[in-house]
Amino acid sequence: MTRHKRTFAPLALALVLAPTVFAACSSSRLDPIPSGAALTCADQASITAALKHSPRLTLGTVDPGTPPWWGGDPNEETINMPAGGSGWTQGNPYAMEGFEGGVSYSLANSLGFESDEIDWVKVSAPDALAAGAKEFDLAIAQVASRVATDAVDVSDVYYSSREAVVTLSGRSIATATSVASLATYRLGAVAGSAGGQLVTSVVKPAAPVTPFADLAAAIAGLRDGSVDGLVVNVNVAVYMRDSWHEGDNNPPPLPEAVIVGQFAPSAWSDDFVVVLQRSSPLTACVNEAVDEIRRQGLIDEYISEYITNTDAVPALQ
Repeated sequence: MTRHKRTFAPLALALVLAPTVFAACSSSRLDPIPSGAALTCADQASITAALKHSPRLTLGTVDPGTPPWWGGDPNEETINMPAGGSGWTQGNPYAMEGFEGGVSYSLANSLGFESDEIDWVKVSAPDALAAGAKEFDLAIAQVASRVATDAVDVSDVYYSSREAVVTLSGRSIATATSVASLATYRLGAVAGSAGGQLVTSVVKPAAPVTPFADLAAAIAGLRDGSVDGLVVNVNVAVYMRDSWHEGDNNPPPLPEAVIVGQFAPSAWSDDFVVVLQRSSPLTACVNEAVDEIRRQGLIDEYISEYITNTDAVPALQ
């Protein structure tokens, strides 16, 4: 097993060594490996000793993994994927695709781990944020700093975004133009997401927010009329309406969707953070890794590759 403290082999070398593994990967996948990164928070032995399943790094994220955060086929062979598939129902974290796929592997490599030294476990946002021991070293699951508690450690912010309201064509909420006008409608959000907290603290509707287990359940609830609209990250809203994941097998999940509008940054901002177990010895190292990949321009690269410009989405007054 190779460890790197100061310089990192480019992913291109891995592609040369294992062309059959990556042949079916999206051609737009970026190489999530910084060059010349160096951490000073601890030596590699200290980092490795702090791992849940040393010497391997265990990362956690949600299932299903949807664009723009995740990509890849859950049953398509990729580096270090377990026999029988990734175990995910949608997306494949081992594929290193999507915005958070790139961020995850860049952070891992900055911590000294190659792509084949990483394992993935499923974790929901509520479970990631709950008190107690974790089965992951780091969780990267679109967790907004606003919803985090003292029960866990969180990293510095690696991405900031906005929230939006999505509904179906023909519903009266589609004509809403202000935050105040949303208060009369039934709104839903994925449990543990920033959207649920936003509804409660900003919109303050007459009916309490309806929580859903995941995005698929939220879409089902919107379709069957359980709620009038969903509050989701604006990038997810665009994905629901348009979809920009490559491949014929990835149609828009909700082609009849209408984006009502997005909340102004002054009302709400999603600041994404990495989640770690409370008092994790890795927290300082992860913060240095976030700073490092930002300095090298990798986060901006992933934004350019995977994140759609949402300026055209109307703002809620």
